Amino acid sequence: MLGVAMAALISGGMTVLPPTATAVECPMPLPPRDLNVTKTVHQVGMRYLVSPKVMLAGFEAGWVESHMNNLNCGDLDSLGVFQQRPSQGWGTPEQILNVDYAATQFFTRAINVDRANPGYTAGQVAQAVQRSARPDRYDAAEGTARQLLAEVATTSGRGDRVGDVSGDGYADLTALKLDGTLHYFPNNVNGNADGKPFTSSAQVGVGFGPFRWVRSADVSGDGYADLVGVQSDGSLHYLPNNINTNPEGRPYGDSINIGSGFQVFSDILLADVSGDGYADLLARKSDGTLHYFPNNMNSNPGGRPFTTSTQVGVGFEAFTMLRAGDVSGDGYADLIGVQADGSLHYLPNNINSNPGGKPYGDSINIGSGFQVFDEIVTGDLSGDGYADLMARKSDGTLHYFPNNINSNAGGRPFTTSSQIGVGFDVFTAIV
Repeated sequence: MLGVAMAALISGGMTVLPPTATAVECPMPLPPRDLNVTKTVHQVGMRYLVSPKVMLAGFEAGWVESHMNNLNCGDLDSLGVFQQRPSQGWGTPEQILNVDYAATQFFTRAINVDRANPGYTAGQVAQAVQRSARPDRYDAAEGTARQLLAEVATTSGRGDRVGDVSGDGYADLTALKLDGTLHYFPNNVNGNADGKPFTSSAQVGVGFGPFRWVRSADVSGDGYADLVGVQSDGSLHYLPNNINTNPEGRPYGDSINIGSGFQVFSDILLADVSGDGYADLLARKSDGTLHYFPNNMNSNPGGRPFTTSTQVGVGFEAFTMLRAGDVSGDGYADLIGVQADGSLHYLPNNINSNPGGKPYGDSINIGSGFQVFDEIVTGDLSGDGYADLMARKSDGTLHYFPNNINSNAGGRPFTTSSQIGVGFDVFTAIV
């Protein structure tokens, strides 16, 4: 189980067969586009701040070459989404079958082509990178490529806006004090000295004392992180994020009671489990069972997001801390947990392939020494589409573990950390 999970992890969250030593022609017709592949290609383009034309070139090339699939087959020794050839210097078969790597190879070349030839169409940029014997195919695929881009725009980076209060694609931090006040730390990682994300805060709410837990993610699907909390009486409350319309730009106003009976749970998590762009709810009981509440706010009576649940796991009592976030960058919320011995565990979300559509199977041990922390939080601090990890020590220091899942040995996401704040011991919870 571990070997299979890690192989899928290293390939960018998409399972591919091991590369073969000889050429394998692809069966026709090619399968429909793999949404996880399109999301990864888009995320890499965003990471490199490519122009719309270069992004379109990437999607035209991906569609023409593989119908946006991570293919373990192709002409001669061609492989992957862009049908790159190891014999032509594109990398090893293993590298090319990593969609993140393959897209990086395409976009870094395409950027240079576009700069040198500003009059090129997107298809001509793609041809200059791909060097195809059929150069007209890329411009001919423009319509399909734009449809794929439109699909990605509605499904990527929205539901997993864990903590993204401002809606800019970077996870912010909210924190609760014992007096019931809520405090907001905007993420200014690109502007703050030393690249530290959180250097200032503002009080943005009062009256949070009755809440046992508060979690942050995009419930409404509008790109802004809302809050969901459970009060001591077991009632479930929703605080929509209206940062652009509320007085003084405060994100959260009055809470809305959206459920009851949650006193039977020992913890809740909030993130996009189903990959549809809307944050779902996970709730854990003291007996270790995990329960999944899909977000159906657009079809449920009264627009309530969470009305039904199913049990999707057991054995979760082993975790002293558990959080949800898109670690693999595929648009589906994974789980990160800490056990009593300080070991860190990763549970990838395979909702589309696991029996019964249960999102989480076996956990993977990805770290140790986390017993020194009293709180962990997931969220995309760097804005690259992959959830990072923050952890607080009892001395109030805050530590940042960047997600380098595609470059770290063994595909482990969190291997190094840096201290990014002090004084966080004044908060009863960080979100």
